This record gives sequence, structure tokens and C-alpha cells, in this order.
Amino acid sequence: MLEQLLTGAINKLGMEILSYHFHSFIPEGVTGIIGISTSHFCIHTWPEHRYAALDLYTGGDQKIWPALKEILQMLQAKQSDVYEISRGEKMNNNTAFKKFTLTLNESNNEIIESETLRFYSI
Repeated sequence: MLEQLLTGAINKLGMEILSYHFHSFIPEGVTGIIGISTSHFCIHTWPEHRYAALDLYTGGDQKIWPALKEILQMLQAKQSDVYEISRGEKMNNNTAFKKFTLTLNESNNEIIESETLRFYSI
């Protein structure tokens, strides 16, 4: 399920998948990495703690928020902390770091977004 969900999200974003590997642990848990032409997308899960960590590193200009929200809805994540870090040229005089908290409204399966922290580059 996770493999199809994440590779599907990458394809929807128009990113080129170079390779991927997913491994399921016994009795539960998954780790996976998708190599994309602009870097990578990883997931590590700890179902016993109801926790998953996702890392999307890209140098592309894709708008990833819609895909990220879809992934979180499919995973039924009740609350997610998202850290957006700008790197390279785009950092100049822009936001270097943002933290968002995303909460799932269970009555309509919508994601509510609130920005909690922002740092700017000099």
C-alpha cells in the first residue's frame, strides 16, 4: 500500500523515479526509499507507536503541498508536524525554515493547516 501511495504521489508531481526499494518488517513496520532525479523520498514507520517519518528532498520547483496532504489523508494521520527547509539559491532573502502543524478534521477528512514557526535567511 505505501509503495503504491508514495510512487503514485511522485508520479502525480511529475517527478522522475530512478529506483525504489521498500522493506516490510516482522511483525510490523515499513521502510522505503524512492530515488528521484532531483533527490529522494523516504518513509520509515513505527506502527507500534502510531508514528511515521517522511522525508522529501528535492531541488525541483514542484508544489508538493497537495500531494503531501493527500498522503497524510490516506495514512489517516491525525496530526503531522511538517518542516520545510529552503536550500541553495532560493534561500536568499526568503524564508529559510517553516514549521507547520497539520491536523485531520475527522468529520470531513480535510487537513487543517497552521503555521507555527518561521525563520528567515539573511
